[in-house]
Amino acid sequence: MNKVLVVSLGFFLLALLGYVCIYPYSSHIQEDIYVRSVAALKENEFHHINIAIDGRDITLTGKVKNERRKVHAKEVLLSVFGVRAVKSLLVVSTSEKNKMGTKSGMKPSTKAMETTNPKLEPMP
Repeated sequence: MNKVLVVSLGFFLLALLGYVCIYPYSSHIQEDIYVRSVAALKENEFHHINIAIDGRDITLTGKVKNERRKVHAKEVLLSVFGVRAVKSLLVVSTSEKNKMGTKSGMKPSTKAMETTNPKLEPMP
């Protein structure tokens, strides 16, 4: 019984020591990840993206030109050393979507337009 108590107390003290040693550096780690992430985004010409960091996890917000850029931004940040996960809340710019649709010959859906602008009236 005493042996189990001593081993349990030893594990508890080891965990406590680990926490005390690592906790003061957590803000430095987060700051370092932020600086490297911003540099990686600038290097890849992402200028309208905001990042929020929680520990080693990053959340992306902002606008990108197309779906491919959205995926690329996430991949860029996942390649940054220390980043554990990236949650993308990026939005594809609607003006870019329309340009892409007309370049490829595709016409934007009128149903989608009606739901986003129900008060839209045809011009005479």
